[in-house]
Amino acid sequence: MQAQDLYDYIFQNIISTIQDKRESEGICKLIFTKIFNFSEIDIFLNKNIKNFDKDKIDNVISRIKKKEPIQYILGVCDFLDCELFVNENVLIPRQETQEMVYRICHENNFNNKNVLDLCCGSGCIAIAVKKYFPQANVVAVDISEKALEVAKKNAFKNNVEINFYRCDIFSKNILKINNIDVIISNPPYVCEKEKENMSENILKYEPESALFVKNDNPLIFYKRILEILPKILNSHGAVFCEINEAFANEVMSLFHNITFKEVKINKDINDKNRWISAIGYE
Repeated sequence: MQAQDLYDYIFQNIISTIQDKRESEGICKLIFTKIFNFSEIDIFLNKNIKNFDKDKIDNVISRIKKKEPIQYILGVCDFLDCELFVNENVLIPRQETQEMVYRICHENNFNNKNVLDLCCGSGCIAIAVKKYFPQANVVAVDISEKALEVAKKNAFKNNVEINFYRCDIFSKNILKINNIDVIISNPPYVCEKEKENMSENILKYEPESALFVKNDNPLIFYKRILEILPKILNSHGAVFCEINEAFANEVMSLFHNITFKEVKINKDINDKNRWISAIGYE
């Protein structure tokens, strides 16, 4: 089988489901990268595919047609310089989270700091921080044991040492974690009422507990983070939290009630309010 022939075969079979040319092209390229280790140039040069398994490809296509995310089908996704294992027990790391972590790491130095990743999921944030700052002591917690299994596997896969703990952020156990210099968190922040505007592949396959909060308490995780700060965050520490753009000002107000030298809303590449940074805890 030649690369271009297979590319066309996959594309023609998924375009009616995806209904977006660029997204379909991206999925095709991802399949070639992760299954055949082919680059875009390899496809362009129409290289021959050895050991081609049509049944395997047809199974991938079948799952795509059922709206299953390609990252779950392939079992992996990329996050900054890391390749991560993902399954239905963890959220697929988003481009927005990747941008947030990239900018945080390039604007700060966490070497020799104690960094806590709250609601760590796949471990993408903790692992990326540890790779950027090998001298940092990184701790990651999540309520889901299955998510932590994925995160531990990813830490091993990326050859980084991270201390993982199963912990409910709303329990008293979280207060046993202390002496933290930096908190980074991408907590659940999507209101349940927003489901009607979300795609089927998210609602059907990704874990709801990692995504949604009640409509009547959308800031519950940010309130809890600020509530536990006096017990776990060191003086002059910092907090970085991804946010729902619809509640940026409300989250900002919560952080202004705590003594930080600087609190600001950061915009992503699409000019959307994406994360809060609070620096210089007193």
